[in-house]
Amino acid sequence: MNFSSGITLSISTSTTVPALLITWRHFRYFPRMGGPPEENIQDGTGLSYIPASSIKNYGSGNYLLRPGDLPASFDNGSFLKSPTNKDISVQEDVTENTQNTGGDASLPEKEKRLYELMRMMPKESNDISEYDIVFVLRLMYECLGMHIKKLHALVRDIYETVDFVYNRVAWVDCSDALKDGYKSGYYTFFLKNQGKRPITLLCDMETDGGGWTVVQRRQRYADHVIFNQGWYPYKIGFGNFTTEYWAGLQNIYVLCSVRNCEMRVNLQDTKGNQAYAAYSSFYLDSEENGYKLNVDGYSGNAGDALERQEGEREPVFSTYDNLNKTNRYCARKMFSGWWYSACRPNINCIHLNEKIPSRVTPPGLTWPTWRRTLSTTAIMIRPTKE
Repeated sequence: MNFSSGITLSISTSTTVPALLITWRHFRYFPRMGGPPEENIQDGTGLSYIPASSIKNYGSGNYLLRPGDLPASFDNGSFLKSPTNKDISVQEDVTENTQNTGGDASLPEKEKRLYELMRMMPKESNDISEYDIVFVLRLMYECLGMHIKKLHALVRDIYETVDFVYNRVAWVDCSDALKDGYKSGYYTFFLKNQGKRPITLLCDMETDGGGWTVVQRRQRYADHVIFNQGWYPYKIGFGNFTTEYWAGLQNIYVLCSVRNCEMRVNLQDTKGNQAYAAYSSFYLDSEENGYKLNVDGYSGNAGDALERQEGEREPVFSTYDNLNKTNRYCARKMFSGWWYSACRPNINCIHLNEKIPSRVTPPGLTWPTWRRTLSTTAIMIRPTKE
């Protein structure tokens, strides 16, 4: 008898042996990489004897029943369970997946195939052939191997992420980012300043060897950042790091208290002319000392606008609400916080086109030793080369 599911029966009419036993053989596909399944069939013979009276309890499957001792009255196979449409569809799906994917099946396909095979296997352990067990174990091994491979990839990603985060947290300024191969852009640093407070700043990795941390930036925008701020905003920083900002006196103090720093001031006027003033030594005193400015070793073509007159002390920082004793009203007159040694315009002043609550003409961005009406400025610092 032949069933559409592939079940083939060869029934003997011999009754020489009263025991109703048959010998069966169970086929399973073991596909090789790149080879069609039908060329790789493995089977076992004589693995067990199944009582004919129990055959009707078996589900559909790929069984080849060898000649056994069956009465002629059983020749019609009425005691056999015919495969249902559900059984046939499941078998066809499993066979099709095996033929189409072979050894290159994806993990979901392999797991689906494993699930279907497990569902089709007999419930009693004595009814499972060793080839079923080998096939299922092999499929389990393949699925487990693919899961382990995915886990290895995830672990590798985690290690890379941890390394990246550690490097970012360990960075002190833009010079560290430059050493790690990063280009100009905006980066977040965690300064050791009463706890690690994040601050995002612009890094210049091109000018004069790069590694510059931009702590002040001015540009001409329709919506300007107001630099006429009080002491506290100048202390912690303010502005928009993508346009105009002040990094904060305390942050600048921290950056140059752990390393010796140099400073560079880049200038550009409204006609596009450029100049710079560089200082080989730069640092600030603490807040208790008014963030006093200490610079030395000038070079450049913009002139030394921070030069002190003979006998003049290093200037402390002043704002309209925290005036220094030497030049008491300069911050109010210039509408900006700065290290005033005299009431002269500076690069923290408000732009010429900004509106101010006064009839006084705004001084505009100025580097006194170069020229007035600047459009772009930047104060940059970096560790000195050891």
